Amino acid sequence: MGSEAKQLHVFFFPLMAHGHTIPMIDIARLFAARGTKCTIITTPLNVTDFKDTIDRAKESGLDIGVEIFPFPCVEAGLPEGCENLNSLPSPDFTMPFINAIQRFQEPLERLIEKHRPDCVVADMFLISTADATKKYGVPRLVFHGTSTFSLCLLYVGENLLYYAPGANSTSDSEVIVSCLISRVK
Repeated sequence: MGSEAKQLHVFFFPLMAHGHTIPMIDIARLFAARGTKCTIITTPLNVTDFKDTIDRAKESGLDIGVEIFPFPCVEAGLPEGCENLNSLPSPDFTMPFINAIQRFQEPLERLIEKHRPDCVVADMFLISTADATKKYGVPRLVFHGTSTFSLCLLYVGENLLYYAPGANSTSDSEVIVSCLISRVK
């Protein structure tokens, strides 16, 4: 007798910034296209940015949904309605925003307890997800949205600056990364 396999359920928890949310939703749609139940975790004002995308995915038969919890704007010293890095009125509000996202552990724990996901894919900046997932024994994958190429350049650049500052260029305005397979200018 064959037993039916349990459908995996994965939470996707992006940082509230377009450059982090969009690629994570794309990844969630890829998971859902392969039969995984996917839940995007976000806040009330952020859901409006991608609601149409999720609705279209659901209409196409994908098992993808959204769980919403409040964003602690005022408690963290942000103006009401600043739930996204893109909506901050000035860079001066970056630290209060970071303080706000550090308050996500309790709401995430409640969602984990309620839904019992098999895994949480969390943005690298949502550090409090580590404790929440550990508490319930749920595996956590860290989403790092930077491309591999740019990470390689950062690594190479840091090493060049440390080991041989200025060794690759005779110009003050041109940087040449020569230690890769192909030269990058």
